[in-house]
Amino acid sequence: MDVARDGDPRRFQERFATWQSSTPVATRGLIFTLICLSLLCTLTFSRMSKVFDNTPYFVIAHFEIWRLVTASFFANNILSLIFQVWAVSYTSSKLERALGTMRFALTTLLLSVGISLMHVVFCVTVAYNYFHPYREAMLFGQRGIWGTIVAWSVLESKMDTRGTKQVFMFPWKIPTKYYPFALTALLCFFGFSWALPMGLGIGYLISHDTVSDETLQRLEDGSNSIASFLLISRSGYISRHEAAGGAAFVDEPVLDSGDRVDGSRGDGSTELESGGHTLGTGRGNVLGIVESAGEVPSAIDELLPRNDPGEAAAQAALRRMNQRQYRNT
Repeated sequence: MDVARDGDPRRFQERFATWQSSTPVATRGLIFTLICLSLLCTLTFSRMSKVFDNTPYFVIAHFEIWRLVTASFFANNILSLIFQVWAVSYTSSKLERALGTMRFALTTLLLSVGISLMHVVFCVTVAYNYFHPYREAMLFGQRGIWGTIVAWSVLESKMDTRGTKQVFMFPWKIPTKYYPFALTALLCFFGFSWALPMGLGIGYLISHDTVSDETLQRLEDGSNSIASFLLISRSGYISRHEAAGGAAFVDEPVLDSGDRVDGSRGDGSTELESGGHTLGTGRGNVLGIVESAGEVPSAIDELLPRNDPGEAAAQAALRRMNQRQYRNT
């Protein structure tokens, strides 16, 4: 019996290693933050959620400004956490490759804080409006990353050059420019929150290049900064020079005149060459330098050798054959 196929611990370790090596660092950080804060709230029977959520009364009266940041990065329960982690993994990886890690992280922070501020302004307006004051609105809480995900979809629609886009796992496609509205309507169907239209609005207010190149250069050049410790020094960091732009959302690479597809990697990505110079995959150093799959064993294979040593090479060859057939169709 092949333990690599039937043994759950081995397969889990292999899949986790593959996910970690192919997911940019900021996306991994967001997912781990969601998991840690959500589990903390669950283990404390939602007591910590009262500290993390964005309640205007405590933000203004007690100056608890950390709520503007933490409100977007935890879930109410395990089921909500599962869906939020899946949505972040589905959405943010391509956007991080398009913008670069530092710009993506700062833009996400701006979007999340912007949504929280809009919630505070909305609640204050409702609570103290001239016509019908409703003071209880100051205690309306806001939490969850769905508003930020909607804002991400707006940035993606501005950069994506494809004419249509699929809405999550559903089989139909819609025009890319209408994708943020369809996503907002879909999420409102499952549970309305004012953070969703707020995320839609702030997504159109903030551009994908709001964070200037000068700011990114200062942060990336600071070797002793917090940004360097949290992001730049980690594997999977994508610098501003390695950001792929709109090409990150295209299934097949966009080639200029004279460029050609030189070959494919074992993970499904391709390299572009122009005049003998490698243009890269648009993933920054997420995967680093990768040899041909099947020639270099993975760390999992070294620690837990397979019963069939040719299995990895056979799977890699099958992937390359499918990619060639796809390009020829």
